[in-house]
Amino acid sequence: MSRFDELLAKSKYFYLEYSTNDTVALQAAYVGISAELLVRLLLVSKNELLNSDTRPESQYNYHERNRVKERTRPIGEAWHLVKTFHPELKDNESIWNEIMSCRNEFLHSEYFPAPGSMWEARALKLVSALIEFCGINLEEFYSSDYQRVHDLISELDNNVENIVKKRISECRNSFADLIDLEQLEKVKNGQLKAVARPVRFSKIHVCPSCHNNGRMSGESAEYVGSEVDEDGIITETYLVRASKFHCWVCDLELFSNFEISVADLPGKFNYCETTTVSEKFGDDIYDNYISDLRSDYESYWMND
Repeated sequence: MSRFDELLAKSKYFYLEYSTNDTVALQAAYVGISAELLVRLLLVSKNELLNSDTRPESQYNYHERNRVKERTRPIGEAWHLVKTFHPELKDNESIWNEIMSCRNEFLHSEYFPAPGSMWEARALKLVSALIEFCGINLEEFYSSDYQRVHDLISELDNNVENIVKKRISECRNSFADLIDLEQLEKVKNGQLKAVARPVRFSKIHVCPSCHNNGRMSGESAEYVGSEVDEDGIITETYLVRASKFHCWVCDLELFSNFEISVADLPGKFNYCETTTVSEKFGDDIYDNYISDLRSDYESYWMND
């Protein structure tokens, strides 16, 4: 059996344990173990070495039942690594921490903490995302439980949509209830704050609630390309996945890419950074370039 098939079989086993157990804390622990195995499966699907422990003190094998077994990467590192491959998983950070806490207590103590509200649908949404990133069919993994999982996730998404729309409406009404002078003061201060806080990988965007300027930001960005003009100004462009929006005028906040999409805001945006050639490579770039050429030239002729 390949490492991929082994991890998949184990993940399905612990998912089955979850689906047949009636204790909430144990359910969360079993889902956590299943999710952990899917994270490792995702790394193995890209390269088996990605699931190996790379710490210097772990560069050896240990014996278990008279067979050599390789140490695997700590799950915290593995989770961080899969998020670099799939930034969408960052929206699931809170539920990941919840089910990992349940998993840790299940494995290392007799105390079983209760997970947060709507934990089951949130956890299954994370598990489903991991399954799809591994290239596995959801119906094949869940089998007869597929429809129940699908309904739970759909209900969760509908609840989030309703919560976001209610939040937008409340912020809009709260701003509209202010007298004119208070509105003008809020607009003035809010617009100044939006412009005065230019965080990297962020941009000004119109608020869906009060239609003033707020700031959208993201944590992950994909490099698109760069251009250099005749004055030596370098413009580097990144495609940023939006993960937060804040309006200081009506106090609207959105906390995930999904919430941003529900509010009809773009899920991704372009971000540009400008710098000069000398700032990026140093003032002595010309001297270094000539020195490198001379060194290569002398090395070539001396070796020849």
